[in-house]
Amino acid sequence: MKILLLCYERPSPSVAGSLRALNSIKYLSRKYRHDITLISFKLPGEDYTNLSDYCHVESVDIPEWPGMKSSKTILSTLGRLLTPRGNLSGYSSFLRYHYSPKMEEKVKALLDKGGADVFVVNHPYMLPYVLNKGVPTVLLEAFAISEIAWMEFQLERNWLKKIIRLLYYYQTRGYAGMYRVAGVSVAVSAHQRDMVRSHCPDLNIAVIPHGIDTDYLKPVEPETAFPSLIITGSMSGPRNKRGVLSFYHEIYPLIKARVPELKLFIVGRGPEKEIMRLANDETVVVTGYVEDLRPYLSRAWVVAAPLQEDHGVKIRVLQAMAVGKAVVSNSMVTTGIDITPGKDIIIADSPAEFAERVIELVNDKQLREKIGTNARRLMENEHSWEKLTDRLNELLEKTVKAK
Repeated sequence: MKILLLCYERPSPSVAGSLRALNSIKYLSRKYRHDITLISFKLPGEDYTNLSDYCHVESVDIPEWPGMKSSKTILSTLGRLLTPRGNLSGYSSFLRYHYSPKMEEKVKALLDKGGADVFVVNHPYMLPYVLNKGVPTVLLEAFAISEIAWMEFQLERNWLKKIIRLLYYYQTRGYAGMYRVAGVSVAVSAHQRDMVRSHCPDLNIAVIPHGIDTDYLKPVEPETAFPSLIITGSMSGPRNKRGVLSFYHEIYPLIKARVPELKLFIVGRGPEKEIMRLANDETVVVTGYVEDLRPYLSRAWVVAAPLQEDHGVKIRVLQAMAVGKAVVSNSMVTTGIDITPGKDIIIADSPAEFAERVIELVNDKQLREKIGTNARRLMENEHSWEKLTDRLNELLEKTVKAK
């Protein structure tokens, strides 16, 4: 089968949103011997994973997204959104905002050169490039973009950023209709599928959970000699930042009062200044981006996942469970992973309960090892990328035959 895979950014182990694409490439190529061509945008200065052993790689350069880290870039982004091309006319304006003529030309050239049996699109932003091409299409990540945009608007505190997030929300309200371009879309959970269908009921959506590389992610080092707690994940964006800050101010003091020798490790790329300042507390270590997460997870006694939203699957939770760690999270985690609270994971929703369960695990090695062992077994049985790619391959074959 000839597969043309379109990704917004080159798949990398450090980019959570590209992990399904990255592992699908490996198993679809190695196990099923499909001929895969990957095409993606490439940010300048990024050192991407070499995928030439698994697929042909094509790229289109794109200027680095400025983000919203300074007043200048905030005003620049706001200005772009307020131009006629960034009006509030629905998903068409949102597509134009992310559209690249160079990418359109590259996709057309690849089709003219060798054709394709199926398009596989990693991110909804890439759907415009498969329009009117006459090739069956599978969307790997279907999610309710407008719901996420609205949540980020509600969580934002900076008024300029808040305006930008509100504009994004209005621009993405009709975007789910664009999913019709794909013959079938993939959602990571039934909850996510139902959220997308609430915007576009007639969509064909298959549920394939998010996976984890259980060969790569496994215990590699013993626990620290002192009690340690870890929070992992991207530290940028209002949802993740608020989750970390809420944990530190509302839950962590309750834990330290009972376990004063505890150390908290905050590990993940892009920590903003509010999170960096937490390192002024001598019991807190903020690492920023790390090349290899496994040593940090393996040495931790307990993993905390203070979630602020219930969209999709929480990669940080899967990673910790794969390493055999006892995770304490809230009920939001159950929307994306088929887990049994009290067996595979500990669920706690109030700050007092969250702190109490962390303290319980810190003081009971046998309990945290039992939870961690169950978590590891669940990842091996239900979330290994190889097994999930088998399901994806079956979906691709059905899509091609249906044409």
